[in-house]
Amino acid sequence: MYRTFGRLRLTGALLAATTLLLAACAPAAPTSTNAPKPTAASAVASPAVASSPSPSPSVNPVTTMSDVVPPPSGAAIKITSPSASGTIPAGNLKVTYDLTNITTVPAADAKKIDDLHVHVLLDVDPAPYIGTSVFIPPNNPSIIHTAAKEVTFNDVKAGQHQITVILTGANHISTRPPVTDTLTFTVQ
Repeated sequence: MYRTFGRLRLTGALLAATTLLLAACAPAAPTSTNAPKPTAASAVASPAVASSPSPSPSVNPVTTMSDVVPPPSGAAIKITSPSASGTIPAGNLKVTYDLTNITTVPAADAKKIDDLHVHVLLDVDPAPYIGTSVFIPPNNPSIIHTAAKEVTFNDVKAGQHQITVILTGANHISTRPPVTDTLTFTVQ
């Protein structure tokens, strides 16, 4: 009798373990898509707050694809203000840049993956995003997604700072080859 009871206990334990294993391997239930969408107003804090971002990236098949798009032939970005290694007063920081052979579309208006826009990064390490398949995140007040040729960061404090402008497809992934410009400057 002990042998039979021991086998039943073992069989029950194996059955329970198999059930747990199958449950762990099953695909997760889809999450609700009714979650509130982030707004530019909710992106506050950090060392500087952007005052002129385009609307938050839309959640649609164009902006959520992971494809990497090539830049237009001869595409270039050149930051024109602030000047490299220059010194500017603390407060609002206006960043301007020239785009050569690039037509931009606000992220929220993108209809196809090669509707391009730029990301302006203030004191954010650009290395993870340049020439990779890494999505440049929304809702970071130190990163502005825009189709404009100038942006403003508010309340920039004294110290050394870095600005980077990166060209991306509608999906917020750097073009390949990357088109970018970076400079450092000082705020007093």
